[in-house]
Amino acid sequence: MTAIIGHCLTDGFFLAADSRRTDLTTGRTWPSPVQKIYPLTQRTMICTGGLGTIGHLARERVHQMINGSALTLRQILDAAKHAFRSSYLASLKTHPNHSVPLYVIIAGQHPESGHGFLCAMKSNDDFNEFWIREPNRPYFTGSNTALVQDTASEVYFSLTRLSHRLRLDTYGIEAIRRISQRDPQVSLPAQLSLATNQMVNLFPVSSELPQPDPRFLIDV
Repeated sequence: MTAIIGHCLTDGFFLAADSRRTDLTTGRTWPSPVQKIYPLTQRTMICTGGLGTIGHLARERVHQMINGSALTLRQILDAAKHAFRSSYLASLKTHPNHSVPLYVIIAGQHPESGHGFLCAMKSNDDFNEFWIREPNRPYFTGSNTALVQDTASEVYFSLTRLSHRLRLDTYGIEAIRRISQRDPQVSLPAQLSLATNQMVNLFPVSSELPQPDPRFLIDV
């Protein structure tokens, strides 16, 4: 199962995810934490959720499609849509009664404008594109999106109530920690990823970073 939170920046995007993966075929949870966010290009990242191993295999297909190719963002999105839609349809053939969604998120710094963006595509919306481009706009999704949104928003407002500055690392870790307390199918450690002019990918992270990282500090 999955919990993912995000935050749009002027020049990129921040994502945080839990690390639990369940295999659709066996129903078993992987014994070790797994990464759900991976670099896709120098300034964009790809994140998967739902259908456990099937989603991760679809992500690998996307990497293979674009590896070494100078594709536009539109071509990357089309490749991701094709890979994830075909993987989802294949899962319905092997497990026709399952109701687990599959989704893919591509986010980071737009290669043309330099602005932050997120594009999410989900099986329960036929992989239509949902975009975020506005700075300081949050993003929430997961196996229980309402819980993810309510809990992460609670953390966000508690951290910004007395300050106009936010440590995204603290926000991400604390949000995933509280979600895991309320949903046993979500687990720490967390993964923290930032795609701007450079890529920052921290995993595994179970507690607040011992030293503040200025790359995660933003004005809100």
